[in-house]
Amino acid sequence: MAALDQGNIIKVVLLLICCAFGLSLGMILLILGCALWNNWWALFAICLYLFAPIPDLLAKILSGVRGSSIDELFVDKPSVSLGEHMGAFFTAVLATLAIGLICILLHANVIPWQTFLFQLAGGLIIGVTIVGGLAAHRVLMFRNKSTEI
Repeated sequence: MAALDQGNIIKVVLLLICCAFGLSLGMILLILGCALWNNWWALFAICLYLFAPIPDLLAKILSGVRGSSIDELFVDKPSVSLGEHMGAFFTAVLATLAIGLICILLHANVIPWQTFLFQLAGGLIIGVTIVGGLAAHRVLMFRNKSTEI
């Protein structure tokens, strides 16, 4: 990987700041939804959000990706193994369970609808931030590799 120039360093720092802001906003909404109505059952969804990326990362590490840096984990390869597909599947299952859990808690009248809305908004902000951050990271890596040639 070539050395980053001044413009790319600024873009990477801006990407990190935006991701940190989005994740912080999402976590604030998740916790605020529980704190305002003094009902902490919905915090179990945070555990699922935290554990969701673990199967995907483990699958990529165990599938033989042996790069010199963590950046190699987020680069698309031409062939993807069954383990990587299973990791992506279980990541999607955990993310869906997080949203499904708060829906079930709302349906069972365990949490009020205001908490549900805060949890749903926080989860969506976290998800969009992670997907957008990974997409922007791939774009920055692709542009950096295309300038090396």
